Amino acid sequence: MEFYEGGSSSSPNLKLTDLEREALEYLISKEFMRRAGLEVGPNGSILSSNDKDNFLPVATLDAVKKALQYL
Repeated sequence: MEFYEGGSSSSPNLKLTDLEREALEYLISKEFMRRAGLEVGPNGSILSSNDKDNFLPVATLDAVKKALQYL
């Protein structure tokens, strides 16, 4: 994914490639969560199934889903 800042005349490429999209979809899949010993926590966080510690912070799932929707 490329982001451009400044006055460049070329338009930015903000679309995910198929491979990037598949990677993000897998990260939020039930299969990945099960294999990694993770579960969905409150407010879009991802928790370790064993000790319920935050594995990824609040809003992580929301952010990934939004990226998949708009990119």
